[in-house]
Amino acid sequence: MADNTVEWRDQTPVSTEFDDVYYSADDGLAESRYVFLSHNNLPNAWQDSPRFTILETGFGTGLNFCATSVLWQQQRNNKQTLHFVSIEKYPLQQQQIKRALSRWPELNAISDELCRLLPPPLAGWHHLYLPQRNIELTLIYDDVKTALKNIENNNIRANAIFLDGFAPAKNPDMWADEVLNQLAKCAEKNATLATFTAVGRVRRTLQSAGFTMQKNQGFGSKREMLVGTYTKAEQENIKAWHKLAPAPTPKNVAIIGAGIAGCIMAHKLAARGLKVRVFEQASQAANGASGNSQGVLFIKLSAGNGILSDYSSAAFLYAHRFYQQLLDQNIIDKAAVQLSGMLQLLSDDNWTTLKHHYSNTPEFAHFVDAAEASIIAGTRITQKAVFFPDSGHISPVLLCNQLLSHPNIQLYADTAIQAISPQADHCLLHTANDSIQADALVLATANDSQALVNTMALPIKPAPGQVTQFEATAAHDQLNCAICHEGYIAPPQNGEVCIGATFRMKAPHTDISEQDNLVNISRYKAAFPDLAAPNTYSAKVSSRAASGDYLPLAGPLPNTAKFNQDFAQLGHNAKQQINLNGCYVPNVFILAGLGSRGLSYAPLAADLICQQLLNEAQLLAPTIAQALNPARFVIRALKRGTSDALL
Repeated sequence: MADNTVEWRDQTPVSTEFDDVYYSADDGLAESRYVFLSHNNLPNAWQDSPRFTILETGFGTGLNFCATSVLWQQQRNNKQTLHFVSIEKYPLQQQQIKRALSRWPELNAISDELCRLLPPPLAGWHHLYLPQRNIELTLIYDDVKTALKNIENNNIRANAIFLDGFAPAKNPDMWADEVLNQLAKCAEKNATLATFTAVGRVRRTLQSAGFTMQKNQGFGSKREMLVGTYTKAEQENIKAWHKLAPAPTPKNVAIIGAGIAGCIMAHKLAARGLKVRVFEQASQAANGASGNSQGVLFIKLSAGNGILSDYSSAAFLYAHRFYQQLLDQNIIDKAAVQLSGMLQLLSDDNWTTLKHHYSNTPEFAHFVDAAEASIIAGTRITQKAVFFPDSGHISPVLLCNQLLSHPNIQLYADTAIQAISPQADHCLLHTANDSIQADALVLATANDSQALVNTMALPIKPAPGQVTQFEATAAHDQLNCAICHEGYIAPPQNGEVCIGATFRMKAPHTDISEQDNLVNISRYKAAFPDLAAPNTYSAKVSSRAASGDYLPLAGPLPNTAKFNQDFAQLGHNAKQQINLNGCYVPNVFILAGLGSRGLSYAPLAADLICQQLLNEAQLLAPTIAQALNPARFVIRALKRGTSDALL
């Protein structure tokens, strides 16, 4: 992200990039309340709205968000949700925001909560939940033109608009005609708009875009400001292959599979008030690859840009917030999740390259030499490393069982679903002796998914691997965090150390291999010279499910035959825009292909499916949502002129 240097003039933050204040030096909070809250008719405007959306251009110090949040807490009911969407190209650091907001003690509680959740300045969409306040905050770290286009594409429509940012004379790009016209495409009919400026060109452009504009008395020494109402017809939702046609909202959902993906999916749906039944063919939850004694909240940095890197970062940061909030609410405990960080050992060349690329995000990735790495780890490390304070180590078995303890969830163990029959308004699940009806179904069945799916060749391949376990020593008890190298290790759990894991892509059997144990131990000895190698040990083998492009499959299940019919023209012109929604099996979704990163990838992917199931606005960057959609493989096959969705 672009770096925005801040200097302080009499305790007022000033952008040196634009030579402009972030808020009025007289009283920024009073200005925010006057310009943006009062002139958007808040709180009256949200009184009858179950979900009220505010769009802001220029998050800055978060002052408008905090002022709005305080008013929301005072003037809403428990069945309402506030969705605050804010764009920021030059995000401030946590300490800068904390200092900027410290002038107003009445904002301390919300500013503290905001700063705890605030993502590092990494480009992309960051969705933050404040469940005790019924507030969702979507921070979009991007250029305003790109961000507004993506907001339109995601069918997010604002009820109120805070047109903020540095003054038009200081930052003309923020106030360009293209931006103002795009803003109108993100507005609901009768949406209100307020801005501190009264520049004539801004007023005229907004009028031509569909806003009825007028001048009002400005704040403080400012003579005038602008307010408006969007009066054009309701915006038409954009159609595309990765979008679903609106469907009835389900009241109950069935999930097949009680591994990490299924349990996280179940908890997210249950937390939204749906009744959830989870069917597991084994005798308990968290079998297979989800049954390892320990796992790591993992991320692998990349110095390049690409969809895999973008999703990896977004999912990791979201997963941290997800687990931390579950801990804060006592839904899970520290026996299940320890967010004590993760140390990743790197070669000298890789360390230098990545350190340069992530130089402005030390709160996200802290690059250390071997000496500092040793202090962080609690044992001698001989390589340079990067420390991720937001990571940690997790007991998948405990996590799954604690997530399933929600009162809206019922687990049916020893229940094998042999077939499914999707219907127009529900789905039937068939066991050997019975049929079960659900409003909607999510397949979280990893390598077993294809046996239940006959509308698409799923690009999922087994990736077996083996972990090695042995008794911990006093030296192992000194480990402070998870450590990843060619394998991984975490602080002992119940007196046992777990190291691993191997991959068997070329020999996908699931038998315990002594050779794999030796590989795990060899890597362990090379990384940790002061930790004793085990003489006796045990092992566990499980088969992960990886997709062909190493991204999860998260979304509605495609109807390949109908896709091939409706989108056939892509075989002649791969860039052709076809104004149709995708062709999907009714009421059936899939969450699979997470590989070895289920703990990191599943929370954000599950949230995407929740939004689709409940007909909510999509809160992922469009490029990422498309990249997770299972139909991407069908579209690629069409564009390549092949019939095999695996290609």
